[in-house]
Order: sequence, then structure tokens, then C-alpha cells
Amino acid sequence: MHFNDDIFRLLQEFIDANQDQFSSIEETVEAFMDQHNISPEAEDQWDESEPLLAEEESMLLVRKASRESNRTKQKKMLKQALKLWPDNYEAELLLMDDDLLEQLKTYVTIEKRERAKWLKTDQAGWINWEERHYWKFKGIYAEFLLEVGLLSAAQEQFQDLFAYNDMDNLGARYGLMSIYARTYQWDKAKRLLEQVPEDAHDDMLLVPLICVSVLTQHTDYAYDLMQTLKELNPELGKLFRHEAAPIEMIVKLGHPGSYNLYSLESLCVALYPLIPLLVGAAYLYPWLKHAYKSKAKRLPQTKSATNVIEFPNAQTKPATDPLAGIAVSPREILENIGLTTFAAFEKVTEAEVAKLRGIGPQTMKQLKANQVTFKIGT
Repeated sequence: MHFNDDIFRLLQEFIDANQDQFSSIEETVEAFMDQHNISPEAEDQWDESEPLLAEEESMLLVRKASRESNRTKQKKMLKQALKLWPDNYEAELLLMDDDLLEQLKTYVTIEKRERAKWLKTDQAGWINWEERHYWKFKGIYAEFLLEVGLLSAAQEQFQDLFAYNDMDNLGARYGLMSIYARTYQWDKAKRLLEQVPEDAHDDMLLVPLICVSVLTQHTDYAYDLMQTLKELNPELGKLFRHEAAPIEMIVKLGHPGSYNLYSLESLCVALYPLIPLLVGAAYLYPWLKHAYKSKAKRLPQTKSATNVIEFPNAQTKPATDPLAGIAVSPREILENIGLTTFAAFEKVTEAEVAKLRGIGPQTMKQLKANQVTFKIGT
């Protein structure tokens, strides 16, 4: 079948409506393909009466190449894909060899190129289909930086993703929480959790927040979160059947093809980027094990009738803080340049703030809802 605009539209509608039911975007796409009886082999076929666009043909070659075990044949298909569509970053990434320095150079080059094109768009974020090519790459880039330990650079990429996507379709909050844990940024980690509705406090967020709370001596807070996690995930006890942190199990299960929330796999996925903490902080695992065995009760929580992740910005009363309701990433950007008071905003124009990297239309909308006034000018 031909993956024409109608199929892509249906796919996007399915993702928007159902992504929160799955643990990854890949699993969501697989569910869509199953529902519409689309097999991987069918993706490689199309109606010859309707010619493929160069980009479509290029992506078909990438999918074939990703299933090719012969590296020589794979490279040939990937190079052909790039001839058809020179900006096919998926082909570029699959062509990379094992040298980490060369991989980083490739990522940096692609990011600069894709960002230059993105700056010519409306810069509305994930809601704009035209921009999603860029944001998907940013997600891949951020994960790479986190994997190789470039935490500051990874944090910057995840913050961009989070700031420009109210629904956080690509899961940037998980990467940010892992980085905050590994860099002992407890305040930011706690604030990030507060940006997410109560019914979206899943184990992927709670695990790193508990760890950083323990290591920054916010143990009462960590203790309460552990009781919450114990109720949410019935598999939690399997982590604490060992004398020491089960690093081998975490490594083995920390990169599954797909997984469900509140499972042993989801716990290992959350812990995988935290292995440096488990290895380097001898106190951490024994504390977690002790807290798990405690009989303390979870604090009362309100339940929501929906499991759709949203990041509400509406205020119930006039804001006394110009940054009230602003997501954690853009808030940090504004705080870092001194825009923390109403008076400070009166010294800059609206255009100047809107142009800041990481400040999107939702942030500008919330600033105005907070009754922020800007300097008049251009």
C-alpha cells in the first residue's frame, strides 16, 4: 500500500488519541499498523499508479535497510536513500560507524542544518506538522547525548522539546528527570513533577525523583514517594531481592523494544540512566530497599477521570508571580536572564522574549494570562 497523506493523517490522529496508552511512540505506531493490517512488508509496497514522493521512497529504503543484516548492502540502500532525500537524517544516523566522536559531529551537523530550516517555520512546536521532522530528530539527539554522558547538552535538548510540546509526545520529561537526578538538581526535579497532573505520576518519573531526593537528604519526601511507587507498581519488590543493586538485570531489561508502565521493565528503563548513581552512591540502594519494606501508608491523592497527559496553564486567580503556570524548562530560561518580576518584563519587548531559544507560543500566552506587560517597541 502507499503511505500517502491520508495514511499519515490517520496515523497522526491515532497517535494523538492513543499515545498515552502505550509506553513508546514505536509501540503506538505498531498498534496503528495492526489495527489497519499494515505489516512491515506492506510498508515496502505501494500503488505504482500513484508515484511516490522522493521523501517517501527514501524512507522506504531506510526501513528496508534497518532490517538488512549485511552491512555492505545496508550502506548501499542508505546512500541511495540520501540521494533521493539529502536531508533524511535517519539514513545519516544509520550510516554512522562506532566512533563516538564522529557520531557526535554528525549529530551536531544535522542539528544545525535542521534548526536553520526550523527557524523559517512558524515555530509553533509539535502541533505544527511541518516542524515535527525537527522535533523527532531533537528527541533522538537528546537520547544520544544522555547515553554518552553529555548531560548538560542533553538537558538543553530535552528542555527545548519540553518547552515546545505541551503534551510532551516524545517523553522529554523522562530525560529531564533522569538528568536532574544525576546532577543532584532536586529543586528542578520536584518542580518538574509538579508540572504533570497527579494521575500522570508514573514510575518513570518517580524512580529518578526518589533517587535524587535520597541523595540530597530530602528523605521524608523520598519516603512518601516510595510508598506511592509501591502501590503503583506491583513488580517493585523484584528490584529488592538482591544484596546489592541488580545492575546486570537493569542493563538487560533497560532497553526493551516495548514495555508497559508499572512493570519490571519500566522500572529498569527508569533506572538504566541512573546506573552511575547506583554504582557511585553506596547509600542509595540500601535506603531504597529499606523504604520499600516499610509499612508506611501512601499520602492521600485525588484521582482524575482521564489519563491524557496535559500541562494546564490556566490560573484560578490573578497571578502574583509573572512566571506562574510556566513549564519548568522555559521558566528556567527566563529566570536565568533575570526575568522574574513584573518590573523586569517591562524593560524588554514582547518580540525580544518570544525570540529566546526555548520560549514558545504557550509560554508567551501564559505570560499574558499572568498580566505581564512588556516594553513598547520593536
